[in-house]
Amino acid sequence: MTFDNERTKALLPVLAELSKKTQVLIFTHHAHLKELMGEKGSVHELD
Repeated sequence: MTFDNERTKALLPVLAELSKKTQVLIFTHHAHLKELMGEKGSVHELD
């Protein structure tokens, strides 16, 4: 919730590693996270 872009970029590889063992879900209203994730995961947008 309070992560800036640099902290978020550092966290994403950790979550990617965790996702090898369990499902990881990120719920957010911050659209820019999609760009920060790049091709590292699946994005499902809700209307």
